[in-house]
Amino acid sequence: MSEKNLSIAIIGTKGYPFVYSGYETFVAELANQLKDKFKIHIYCQRALFKTRERKINGIYLHYIPSVQNKYLAHITHGLLCTIHALFKKFDIVFYLNVCYGPFGYICKWFRISALINTDGLEWLRPEVKKLGSTYYRWAASQATKAFNIIVSDSKAIANIYKKEFNIDTTVIAYGAHICYSSNTQRLKKYKLERDAYYLVVGRLFPSNNIHHIVKAFDRSHLSKKLVIVGRQFFPDRYEKEMKAYQSDRIIFTDFIEDQSLLSELYANTYCYIHGHEFGGTNPSLLNALAHGCCVIALDTPFNREVLLDKNYGLYFNKEPDSLIRMIRWIDRNPETVHQYRQKSRERILNQYTWEKIAAQYNQLFKSMFLNSAVP
Repeated sequence: MSEKNLSIAIIGTKGYPFVYSGYETFVAELANQLKDKFKIHIYCQRALFKTRERKINGIYLHYIPSVQNKYLAHITHGLLCTIHALFKKFDIVFYLNVCYGPFGYICKWFRISALINTDGLEWLRPEVKKLGSTYYRWAASQATKAFNIIVSDSKAIANIYKKEFNIDTTVIAYGAHICYSSNTQRLKKYKLERDAYYLVVGRLFPSNNIHHIVKAFDRSHLSKKLVIVGRQFFPDRYEKEMKAYQSDRIIFTDFIEDQSLLSELYANTYCYIHGHEFGGTNPSLLNALAHGCCVIALDTPFNREVLLDKNYGLYFNKEPDSLIRMIRWIDRNPETVHQYRQKSRERILNQYTWEKIAAQYNQLFKSMFLNSAVP
């Protein structure tokens, strides 16, 4: 069989084209880069699509139902997708999210070549309740036994899997495209001006420390504004509590589907604040660098890996006044902001281009196919 006839099914995203989180962006970029090399099939959550085309941009789409519930959507969708994939007899099935760890046994039983991208440390996220945390930790342990190939999106995640489960994983990160501002007039939608606001992009989860950022900014009394882009897919009490801080200084935009508008927000912010705590290589952090942002990040091994310690970013910790001190200091030091802006894009060009990421997956898929073809 030629590579062009090799079929790869991707399970674990909301669908294509559907830009909501890092996974959707990752799948769209990977599929677009590799569609001329393989037959790419993407499973979509049926309820999210009113129009259900079977093929878009040369990519095959399958719309599968799920229980539209915060806790069951992923599992039910993944299970039904897996059953569907068994009948389609794809050459490779690629799972996204460690919650699908046990599904690797199904693929093994039916002799389907499969791999999984584990994402972050889901069982440590505070928004994941006790039962969910127990399941995620168990699913991660099962993934290490059921899948022959496990992909970590950072070296730091790989190190944790080695320590926790004594298994080596394949490290392939995410990517970003270099971008520049092209229309600052679009900032007027939110009554913003260049360099007059700080930016946060991420879902309104405790693990992204939105509460820490909002409260610190509220107490900082800076004249600049804080803009927070994102929401939860299933809104809860935490999101409601955060949005209670909405004011002239603290602006919640919800999810922004218009990527050109989001790009303008990135490219014209004074500083980008990144509070993500339990992930690996985070797409919104890469996008900030790709847009030439000065970055202030929570001090974690994952963020230090992307920012190469202090080479491409500044840090705060979860002590009550740490972020307040940092943003007050950076607000008084625009020359430091300029220095970080001048070099931020080189980090993407050197390490995190989508072309590089796609090439790594291309090699991984080909090696899986060759190994499965050996008698």
